[in-house]
Amino acid sequence: MLRLEGIHTFYGPIEAVKGIDIEVGQGEIVCLIGSNGAGKSTTLMTISGILRPRSGRVSFEGRDITNVSPHDIVGLGISQVPEGRRIFPRLTVMENLEMGAYSVVGNGQLKTRLEKVFELFPVLGERRKQLGGTLSGGEQQMLAIGRALMCGPKMLLLDEPSLGLAPIIVGKIFRVIKEINDAGVTVLLVEQNAHAALKLSRRGYVLESGRVTTQGTGQELLGNEQVKKAYLGE
Repeated sequence: MLRLEGIHTFYGPIEAVKGIDIEVGQGEIVCLIGSNGAGKSTTLMTISGILRPRSGRVSFEGRDITNVSPHDIVGLGISQVPEGRRIFPRLTVMENLEMGAYSVVGNGQLKTRLEKVFELFPVLGERRKQLGGTLSGGEQQMLAIGRALMCGPKMLLLDEPSLGLAPIIVGKIFRVIKEINDAGVTVLLVEQNAHAALKLSRRGYVLESGRVTTQGTGQELLGNEQVKKAYLGE
């Protein structure tokens, strides 16, 4: 469904991603793990079109999207939940969700998607008139995911969804990610909680200094001695 081939992405003169090759099959949950600065978020932003690779190719469902604009990439079916949530704090919950649905045509479709989001996150339905900035961190993460779902994505890019959240909320977020995937949405997940991410994912890639150093199934990486020492605290 998604393929990155030989991607090199820079910030000015600094090369952040150094020739990576990644594939995500339809219906999979695939995770990227690695330390801070490994190039994980840069990879997601390259897929979304926010950053342009200096060389290499990004393809989605067989189409080259390397130089496609971010809003057109959303239209093709890729939606990203950014690190740090980045909701609109001065807009209400409902207004945030409506911003995610800017490409939706027709009130019927909008209503159906709202109902699905409120089914996943009932607290958002209860607080639909509340300003986004007054929600707790966990509720803001739910809102960020809900906003991304409002455009009806085929693939969801999640950047550190558990960052800064209490363990009980982290468990809720990971259960919802599984539900979203079970409903037919492919997921590419960047996550600091490597153990939880690998348990959830069918496959994973380890990034170090902008390069893929290890890849395999989630279970293979959970059992890999180097991964255990570096990322699983074992």
